[in-house]
Amino acid sequence: MKLTIHRLTENDIPALAELSREVGWDYDEAEMKAVLASGVVYGHKTPEGTVVSSSAVILYGEMAALGLVIVREAYRRQGLARGAVKVCLDLVPQKASVMLFATEEGKPLYREFGFEEAGMVYKYTAPGQALSKNSTALPNNIRMYESSDWNSIQQLDHEAFGEDREVFLRHRFVQAYQSLVLKNGNNQPVGFGLSIWHEGQLLIGPVTAPDERDAAALVEQLIEAHPVKVRIDLTAESSFITKMLGEYGFEKQSEPHRMVRHPGNLGSRNGTLYAIASQVFG
Repeated sequence: MKLTIHRLTENDIPALAELSREVGWDYDEAEMKAVLASGVVYGHKTPEGTVVSSSAVILYGEMAALGLVIVREAYRRQGLARGAVKVCLDLVPQKASVMLFATEEGKPLYREFGFEEAGMVYKYTAPGQALSKNSTALPNNIRMYESSDWNSIQQLDHEAFGEDREVFLRHRFVQAYQSLVLKNGNNQPVGFGLSIWHEGQLLIGPVTAPDERDAAALVEQLIEAHPVKVRIDLTAESSFITKMLGEYGFEKQSEPHRMVRHPGNLGSRNGTLYAIASQVFG
């Protein structure tokens, strides 16, 4: 059977979501739409048009994020992942840094392309029924996002992430179920946090804040008591944040490794990114 690689479009979103579910990943159609709005997705198709592989790349200025590398079980060991990844990497400037979050199975392939391990993220989840807050009122220093906050939010994200990702960020705010902004005494934004409905769960992130106490306060306000699970991927295991998560019934599920190609060219991060948006977005 001849398989050909294609640039995937919005018409392929249902197939991409099905491909994700087949391997136990939780990317729904809304998230696939966000990926296509922010980056480029390639995948192999059968002569009948069935999508059997995928790989996505999202360009952020002088760096990129690689993700969504999936191959249907029946089509593995044919070099499809390698082919899809290569097409995506060919779109990235030669010396630009590329990051991804790898499964154990995927690490050998990424090493072939020059990636090396550079830390990890910590995935925590909790069943919605276990969550409860004493009060739904926001603290005085946390406000609902307003359009006048945008320029400050974009700058905060740039400094936290290390690169400009305006296109992605704008789409994420449109997607958001809840958008919160942390303000200082002069009513200036100094942090923010989003929550997204995502494949029957509430996904929290990105979260930026001046310190872990402020980050924990944002996360606590983003937690909602719903009959679904809640997920957050932390950039570090802050004892303050993980203690708070434990009080709300969260448990650590996994520790995916962050891998980077050309790590010396990564943008400078200021240490204020406490939770990522999603692994596919870096």
